[in-house]
Amino acid sequence: MAATDWVEFEEERHQVAGLDGALVRLRSEAGRMQTIMLTVLLADPSFRAAVEPPSATAKDGGSGFDPAGALVGVDEAVKQAALALEAHLLEAMTGYRGGDALQPEAGEPRPQFVRPGR
Repeated sequence: MAATDWVEFEEERHQVAGLDGALVRLRSEAGRMQTIMLTVLLADPSFRAAVEPPSATAKDGGSGFDPAGALVGVDEAVKQAALALEAHLLEAMTGYRGGDALQPEAGEPRPQFVRPGR
């Protein structure tokens, strides 16, 4: 399994958006992102590897563009700069560098990113 591969999981097609050690980041056809442990994914009875990519009429408007696949093959320094910018923008919008309050990084949310009333 590699970044940009398509798999089936929980009765939906997902593109592998990233691999990080024991974790796999998946992007569903509908655009939902989730991170799951590789062992959990592989052991799930609904998991199927190497499925056909969705047609161009998928919910992305038919563009076929996948943000996760855009950095495949890019120079490592450029890739790291883009990922750092993404993390900063997610933190500015959500308070969390990963964009997910349920999976905060150490020290998140930082005080300057906590909205009053939260």
